[in-house]
Amino acid sequence: MGVDMKRRKRGRRSIKTLDLHNHTHAEAPRLIFNFIMENADEMPIEIITGKSELMREIATRIILQNDFWYHYHMQTNYGCLIVTEYKWKDL
Repeated sequence: MGVDMKRRKRGRRSIKTLDLHNHTHAEAPRLIFNFIMENADEMPIEIITGKSELMREIATRIILQNDFWYHYHMQTNYGCLIVTEYKWKDL
């Protein structure tokens, strides 16, 4: 099964996106790590975890372990993480 990576429009520019729907929790760490490292120079990027709390925990752990930051796409959408180089408040 291939990884669903695409560009989505966010405002005026497109953002690279990793959609973890249809992927297992076991696959997630490798997919997330590779996606972040391959796109580290194109921040921000987006990771869609869906409603799975465990998938969200896996994603946030990998993001923080690799010295990146994240925020939720919207206050009401906890299934979509925006990964950045800096803390949201530091921008």
